[in-house]
Amino acid sequence: MSGYVFPAECDLKRFRDTLPPVRDWVIEGMEPGDVGIVSAPGGTGKSMLCLSIGLAVASAQPLFGQWKVGSIPGDVVYIFEEDSETTLHHRMHALSRFAHPTDDELGRLHAICVRSRPPKLMLQGTQGLAQRQKDEVGALLALLDSLPNPRLLILDPLLKFHTLDENSNNEMNQLMELMGQIAERAGVAVILVHHTAKGKSNGNTDSEHQEAARGASAIINEARWQASLRGIGAKTAKKWGLDEDQARRYLWLTLPKRNNVGHLDDILLERGFGGVLMGVGQSTPSNESSHLDDAAKKRFQHQEDNDDDQQETQEDQDGQNQKVPSWL
Repeated sequence: MSGYVFPAECDLKRFRDTLPPVRDWVIEGMEPGDVGIVSAPGGTGKSMLCLSIGLAVASAQPLFGQWKVGSIPGDVVYIFEEDSETTLHHRMHALSRFAHPTDDELGRLHAICVRSRPPKLMLQGTQGLAQRQKDEVGALLALLDSLPNPRLLILDPLLKFHTLDENSNNEMNQLMELMGQIAERAGVAVILVHHTAKGKSNGNTDSEHQEAARGASAIINEARWQASLRGIGAKTAKKWGLDEDQARRYLWLTLPKRNNVGHLDDILLERGFGGVLMGVGQSTPSNESSHLDDAAKKRFQHQEDNDDDQQETQEDQDGQNQKVPSWL
């Protein structure tokens, strides 16, 4: 007999009678075998965020002091295409002045520049069937298998690692299925860096943030986790007493999609020296004073309960409803 063979059925009686294992988070909301998305408009800080996530996993320290990662430091592979090694040098030097990574931690963060020569893991085929590139996929799996404790793979950005139509749900389904199989086979979580569509980065709800990602809906639908990075917006800046230049220093990091984990507070980030992203309340390497002064923070914490405008934009809701991190 040939063809597909189903795996053995799940032992539901055992599941009933025994305690489930503790979840093995790579980063809170993502386990090995999961595929996630980091989405943001261009120039927002996605690549610096990826370095911060990678260093958090490599050091077993919570991301920005908030989102949990695995308790055992793991190996992270960060493959980037759009930036040069020189750009990474600047970013890593700036991040190191703030985070002070050890030699062991940096030894677990493996950054690979594939600018102008990225491995195309899947190519457009005929009759709607995409072509998996066995050599490229095999090389990626071999790289992950060569590491002592592979935990996370980051591809930055997703569009550089295939030649498919991003607007085709059929082709993106096939691509996301491949990414899931790579994650399962290597025993890692996979983060794919993805742009948002122009003019769609400030939705009102989690679903609108999910829909803001560029291209076919299958990209987000097939992901288990999505982190979104966006500015605080003009109206929120006005409420906090920030001018336009000051407001550019602040970003919201949110999780509009998360499976198997409860609510996680949004994280308010500040751009520091060299574009380093820091949770508000963390010191900067250059000892710069935060533009978000005590009065602005107080206004953020104690917004009026009665707002005349019931049709607020998301930027209004940031100031009204989002919870201030406890360490502010």
